[in-house]
Amino acid sequence: MAGVDLKKHSDGKVDLGFRFKKSFWSQGYATEAAARCLEIGFERHKLKSIIGRSASANKTSIRVLEKIGMQFESQKACEGIKDAVVYRINREDYSKIA
Repeated sequence: MAGVDLKKHSDGKVDLGFRFKKSFWSQGYATEAAARCLEIGFERHKLKSIIGRSASANKTSIRVLEKIGMQFESQKACEGIKDAVVYRINREDYSKIA
């Protein structure tokens, strides 16, 4: 069905990732699961910040990142995506919306 998780990269950044089969799109699962990952990351693991990355053309994934409070940080190639956007939320901003 789906996968949502937090992944720590070699540069120390923690990335929120999600993938869903098309039959599960547009049902709120990604937003709900991504929000729960933020909660676990900040409350259980005491992370300072979490990033989310997407192809700039993937407006649906970008909307999920925005719905959970992430803010646009940059646009650059990463993880094999030439035209990627990076969003970020830090613990202080998360605590204002949690």
